[in-house]
Amino acid sequence: MALLHWLSHMSLDFACLQETHVTSIAESNSWFSSYGFLSVVSPGSSDSCGSVIFFRPRYAMVNSKLTRIVVLFWLNFKIVI
Repeated sequence: MALLHWLSHMSLDFACLQETHVTSIAESNSWFSSYGFLSVVSPGSSDSCGSVIFFRPRYAMVNSKLTRIVVLFWLNFKIVI
């Protein structure tokens, strides 16, 4: 979790991690929420895959699309005022 601690201190709004081995949305939320991020996940298995895009709460996801043939996120965000 040293990576998440380091990222939480960076001035980034969005980041993407691949091959996280995250298996559910709940697991993703438990990893990233304590570091101040919300997340969008394409769960994999405990053996492979699992992509996560995480972002600061000042943004809200308006809509999303995830393809399964090739893992591809299409996300639309807005700034929350």
